[in-house]
Amino acid sequence: MSRDYAIVIPARDEERAIGRTLDALRGLDEEIGASGAILVIDDRSEDRTAEIAASKGARVLRAPEGTIGTLRNLGAEAASSSILCFLDADCEVAPSWRTALGAIVREKPIGLITGFPAAVPPDAGRLETILAFRRPSRAPSYIPSGNLIVTRDVFESVGGFDPRLATGEDHDFCARASARGIRIEPRPDFLAFHRGYPKTFGEYFRRERWHGRGDFQSWGCFLRSRPAVLGSLVLVSLAASAALAAAGALRPAGIVLALGAAIPILATAIARGDRSIARFPLFLARSALYLVARSLSGIDVLLSQGARGARRSA
Repeated sequence: MSRDYAIVIPARDEERAIGRTLDALRGLDEEIGASGAILVIDDRSEDRTAEIAASKGARVLRAPEGTIGTLRNLGAEAASSSILCFLDADCEVAPSWRTALGAIVREKPIGLITGFPAAVPPDAGRLETILAFRRPSRAPSYIPSGNLIVTRDVFESVGGFDPRLATGEDHDFCARASARGIRIEPRPDFLAFHRGYPKTFGEYFRRERWHGRGDFQSWGCFLRSRPAVLGSLVLVSLAASAALAAAGALRPAGIVLALGAAIPILATAIARGDRSIARFPLFLARSALYLVARSLSGIDVLLSQGARGARRSA
């Protein structure tokens, strides 16, 4: 049966979030006067994710082992609709999101990529808000796949998400779309609240270390990623400064530390933080963690590739 739209939600062990996410979508067809489908792509969950999703009326597809891009592609393939909405399992749509989708369904556009970066929930704490803060870009290069809306003609012409990428599949998808001349149109009315943002510095560090792996899939990805390049510079500078200090060369150690580590961290804090002087020390700490985590992503990728090579040769 053909549908006007489909909402694809990958999920793995999301029993604490999936019910709330699906509740926010309840009654959508009646509200916007359209026929839609909600697909939860269950990635081998060991909790009650699939059971809860089914009880909320979603169609649950059991996915084989694969990347997040594989899961999203599976949902898109199973959906017979001209508009594809990709949501994360812990993203709760606001009323304006529902209204915005209704307008697009009635318009029946082609060649569309829209959506908006998910916001922190209204009840988020101070540190969570700072860790999730991002300054709006005048010319956004991508829309995160946790709240991405795309027409099927675009999805198929681009070739879907790259199933080889463990992370960064949204950057890659939008980059390939842009190369085809497809415009990316962020719309703040596609408002969704992400309840999975880090709430501590430790969670933030681990999250960025994971997300940064996509920047090291190839030399091209690395060179296009400012965080990967700056993060690698910071890590090398910290190591070189420590070695110089251990050798008694304190002045050269200080110069290397300032030029290679402190300046990139300070510049990142200014570029990625807000204008509050009182909160700037927290943005400075966030930037240091961000760049170091992004550089360690490269080491993780190298170790992973080495382990796979060892298994193949064994």
